Amino acid sequence: TVTSDPAAIRAVVEADLGSPIAERFARWDDAPLASASLGQVHRATLPDGTEVAVKVQHPGIAEAVAADLAQADRIAVVARRIARGVPVEALLGEVRAQLAAELDARQEAEHQAAFAAAFARDPDVTVPEVFLPWCGARVLTTRFVEGATLEQVEAAPLDTRARWSRSVWRLFVDGTLRTGRLHGDPHPGNLLFRADGTLVALDFGCVQPLDGASLGHLRRLLDAGLASDRDALHRELVAIQGPGRLTDALVPVWQGVLAPLGAVPFRVDRAHARALSAALIAAKHPSVTLRGGSATMPPWFVLAHRTFVGMISVLGRLDAPCDYATPTRAALAALTPAP
Repeated sequence: TVTSDPAAIRAVVEADLGSPIAERFARWDDAPLASASLGQVHRATLPDGTEVAVKVQHPGIAEAVAADLAQADRIAVVARRIARGVPVEALLGEVRAQLAAELDARQEAEHQAAFAAAFARDPDVTVPEVFLPWCGARVLTTRFVEGATLEQVEAAPLDTRARWSRSVWRLFVDGTLRTGRLHGDPHPGNLLFRADGTLVALDFGCVQPLDGASLGHLRRLLDAGLASDRDALHRELVAIQGPGRLTDALVPVWQGVLAPLGAVPFRVDRAHARALSAALIAAKHPSVTLRGGSATMPPWFVLAHRTFVGMISVLGRLDAPCDYATPTRAALAALTPAP
């Protein structure tokens, strides 16, 4: 994993916060807790003693991303000629907007604060508090929270895994309905599992705000899942992206995503997750995507597949029976007015 020079990281923090680290933090650890492609996380202490995690953008990463996007523009010229029915410009524009959002820690802070407020009094899901005075365009400071990784808890007691499973579902389904924002990165590394059965959600860099129409589509997909109504599911997919082979191919994908709503309890196991991944791969086959008829997948729906298929993958590793239908009905009932 690539990490940035401590002095360069300090320079980014001090430039964004407008003062030396020693004035803003009582303690700062130069050794990163974690590092990823866009930034790295440092542990620190605020002047009042609060332990925090500070996510800092790698120096120069914004320029590197801009160069990559310029190359993508050239590739898109060719893609438009061969990927008929695929909204290349729209998807590239969505990627550009999403990367711009991920490179602006202020937007991530806003998204995380929205999810933190939505789950503020929730007994099962925790979203770390954001400390806005210690945030900038390249710096995000949140409360430090510890927990185990998914790999570490796969052999935990069944009832605890069931509680975590319900919480994972609620984070991505309820969270979208409550905030009007789609968390597009259900990577296991963005989740922490605590011994008391609570779930901690991290990293809100890849979040897509949804308009009323998109939320309405999501609600009707969930309603179709609760009713185990394949015809209603197909009608809604057509409403989202039009008729065609691509839409038909996505029916088994969304049947797999929504299957946990059709029975109580429902156990998402590894076999279910593998079958869903296989259905998605089949839907992406060139025989479908290049001759998909008039179906055109809107950019928000592309991200929705990443969100919910990734969520099912996490649930498959937890492998526990759970009631997913009851919290989903409650979340839908709380939508006022219904989109």
